[in-house]
Amino acid sequence: MTSKMADWVDELFACGPENDYSNVHHNSRRFASSLCRTTTLSREEQDELNDTLLDFDIDMTTEEIQDVITMLQLNQLDPMQFYAPSKREISAFIKKVADL
Repeated sequence: MTSKMADWVDELFACGPENDYSNVHHNSRRFASSLCRTTTLSREEQDELNDTLLDFDIDMTTEEIQDVITMLQLNQLDPMQFYAPSKREISAFIKKVADL
């Protein structure tokens, strides 16, 4: 009985690739996925890219992940286009526009 219980607990807490936070590639892919939400890409493009990034069965090289992150960072919405920008985001945007 104890063996079955231990197996069940081990399976419950088994770390699959989607939960492997020690893997740098997975952390980078999650970061890229978080950038997708505030990008100028269409909703369909965001969903497709998100699906690719979060499907850890698809192999991506470090360079490919970095290229995606760079592309997403270059295509971020201005804070004024967000639904509810924070004071910090508004302040940073004003400083950027006013060249302060």
